[in-house]
Amino acid sequence: MKDQAENKVACPASIYILKDIQYHDRAADWQQEEGNALSSGYSMLLFDSGDGLAVIDGNKYNLMRGKCFIASPATTMTIQAGHDGLSYYQLSFEGWRLTGPNSTCTCAMDSSEVRAAYLSASMGSGLVPCSGEVLCHPFSECMSYVEKIYEHRYATDEMESFANHARFQELLRFIFQQNLSGMNNDDIRTAVKRSIEHLQQHYQSTWTVEQLAGLAQVARWSYTRMFKDMTGLFLEDFLVALGITPAVQSFHAKWGKQDYLQLDDVPVFDIAAEGVETFSQFKPDFIMLDRGFERWISNDALGQFAPTYLLLHPGEDWRMTLRKTAELLGKTDIVDDVIAQYRAKANEARKLLKRSARSQTVACLRISALAISLYAGPQQGYTGPILYGDLGLKPPAFVEQFTNRQRNAVLPLDELQLLDSDHLFIAFDKRHSIYEGEERAILDSPTWRALEAVKNGCVYEVDFMAWMNYGVLSHHRKMNDVLNALA
Repeated sequence: MKDQAENKVACPASIYILKDIQYHDRAADWQQEEGNALSSGYSMLLFDSGDGLAVIDGNKYNLMRGKCFIASPATTMTIQAGHDGLSYYQLSFEGWRLTGPNSTCTCAMDSSEVRAAYLSASMGSGLVPCSGEVLCHPFSECMSYVEKIYEHRYATDEMESFANHARFQELLRFIFQQNLSGMNNDDIRTAVKRSIEHLQQHYQSTWTVEQLAGLAQVARWSYTRMFKDMTGLFLEDFLVALGITPAVQSFHAKWGKQDYLQLDDVPVFDIAAEGVETFSQFKPDFIMLDRGFERWISNDALGQFAPTYLLLHPGEDWRMTLRKTAELLGKTDIVDDVIAQYRAKANEARKLLKRSARSQTVACLRISALAISLYAGPQQGYTGPILYGDLGLKPPAFVEQFTNRQRNAVLPLDELQLLDSDHLFIAFDKRHSIYEGEERAILDSPTWRALEAVKNGCVYEVDFMAWMNYGVLSHHRKMNDVLNALA
């Protein structure tokens, strides 16, 4: 009896009950009602495809395949789909606290006061030990749980219903295990930093993610996450600016490639159509991505071929990207000259435009078969920092008002008439066109023809890949296009 009293069967402190699972397939540029508060229970969101933006309790997160979030009760969330639409699963569940003396366990849903206490407690002490953005790697394994749960969501058989409950517990265990670590972030950061320094010193050696994680003595998933935070990424534009020819260049059937880089002899990789197996033939020393690339292929999939670098800081800070590229590829001796040349060209262009454009206003539109996007003011986006910052051009008041500090905003046709810009630069996005030229249908509409810029012949079509890009050479191209049009 004494042994039985001292060795009780282990009982979990909390259990979780799945209440609902839904699959959402949102159209391009769809936006959830602002400030939408989640239900009194918990929610898990797993993003399967597309891109977008989430604002969770005031914090912004870029959305793409592989992202996973756990939201606590009463969390405020707004989700906006990007140009590619957005698909995701949403699982709603409740947490139960097991209570009871000795060997008797009773279940009691936590009261609002208790729940508030849990939510304010440190990780590990609440009903759900991790919340916010969480790791779920490999994502394919995570999705196998979710898709099976969704498939059997309406099961009437008692045993199948129980099996689905077990799958949900396995899914939570899969996520919790990855997001609870005995090593704190400072320890991980120090270990990863040492491995990066080692990688830089032994650049010619072949390294896999597994080897680097082993060198740092950090779990692979944790190493990958911290490594992304600490390293920059290199794109074709930045490589060419530093005098380096990439092993391969990205290509999209609807967008084309970066023709302004003149990489005619460099093989192309169709980011939307070709599988990761095709990529292996290029045998790169490094693979360099931005976060937008993850909508096509995960950096983990590419990591089997070579060390993969992912840019996380804002694209608007192209100078930082260029400097990090130069640092890791041994080109620090020329990076200051590249930046200085850009600054000198921008200053000269600004002087010319001050005389020719004077107080005339300029705006930029991205036009597809689905929508018209208006690009923002001088602080952010592909074009604003160049047009209104470096070149000193003037945006219409409507630009600042309508974009509301976003990089761009979808402009409904009935509001297009409010865009009173003297000059318009337009880039056509063919991605959503079902038939050739569908994206240009807007040009025949009475609303478009009524615009002052259109009536005055002050609309300038520009290269999509050059203008929808953050690279320094793409910015040179933007300046050339503006000077040709306005100076």
